[in-house]
Amino acid sequence: MDSLSPAFQSKERLIFIDLDSFQSLNDIINALRNERITIDLNVCLLGSGCIKFKMLNAFCPIALNKPLSQIKTAFSTRRFHKVSELVSYIYSLERLSMLTNRERQCLLAFQKGGEINVASARMNLAEKTMYTVLRNVGNKINLATLLQIREFLSCNSFVSNER
Repeated sequence: MDSLSPAFQSKERLIFIDLDSFQSLNDIINALRNERITIDLNVCLLGSGCIKFKMLNAFCPIALNKPLSQIKTAFSTRRFHKVSELVSYIYSLERLSMLTNRERQCLLAFQKGGEINVASARMNLAEKTMYTVLRNVGNKINLATLLQIREFLSCNSFVSNER
């Protein structure tokens, strides 16, 4: 698969993952599974700043839209994570385990309604309260704007599974 490419020249067993090549976080998991990538490999995430890039910021992805000198520096100073850590983190994002039940409910209402006013009416909340809850959700999953949250919701259908 083009978006997963093992690097054999490194002392460390390392795999590069181009985040821009995947529609959703679940697609990354499926590609790792389909390619039978072992969980003891180190992983280096690359991308251009897409939503997945922002959400996986804890894994210090390397931005490919930077000058080559900055990319080389980022690569040489990087602490790589294991594939198993990436998979666990993605699963926690899929389950939205970092959110409270109320935040999950508000996110689901926003997904179904598409607009703050519709979601807030569905949840019997003031629009300002709904906006605040969604901003807190965005902070927890490392997304800064409602547009990014919408994009996240459109790419990842797992949010619609009510708890």
